[in-house]
Amino acid sequence: MTADGEIYTWGNGKAGALGHGENSDVLMPKKVEGLEKVKQIACGSDYTIALDSDGKVFAFGNNGYGQLGISGNATKVMKPT
Repeated sequence: MTADGEIYTWGNGKAGALGHGENSDVLMPKKVEGLEKVKQIACGSDYTIALDSDGKVFAFGNNGYGQLGISGNATKVMKPT
């Protein structure tokens, strides 16, 4: 996370956990589009949660058991939602 609240992710892209819209691994830091003014982030082995300065919570990655709090049938959330 940068001082301006931008998020960059890299590593294992399984289940869309990096937020770039794909499952591909990323070897160099890459900006996550759609997130601005992030104040806090939390990451697990296959998901990411972000809180922005307006109090909005975004999640992406594995949602196989609904652990991201995103309703519907999406088991993989590929971009910040």
